[in-house]
Amino acid sequence: MGKKKPVTIGGRQFPSKKEAREHFTNILNKHPLGTKLSNGELNDVKSLLNCHPRARQKIGCGMSSIKIDKGFVPGNRCFHIIRTDGSEEDFSIGKCIN
Repeated sequence: MGKKKPVTIGGRQFPSKKEAREHFTNILNKHPLGTKLSNGELNDVKSLLNCHPRARQKIGCGMSSIKIDKGFVPGNRCFHIIRTDGSEEDFSIGKCIN
């Protein structure tokens, strides 16, 4: 096994990708479906989104909020960007961190 490498997302440093993934998974799982994020959690998840390889396409015309909702796979949850035009786009923690 190799040495853990720190990961920085936004201004926040995590000891490893695993710890970063756990942080964002905790946010995803602690709120009911449909919850719009606010304050520190919203800022953390926006920073996560900016790490996505297709962040610009995901954000599209602009972002008004981020909510927790159902994922593509039944039973899974993921973050959803709510765009300024009312459309939505989901994104996964894994793609952002990897």
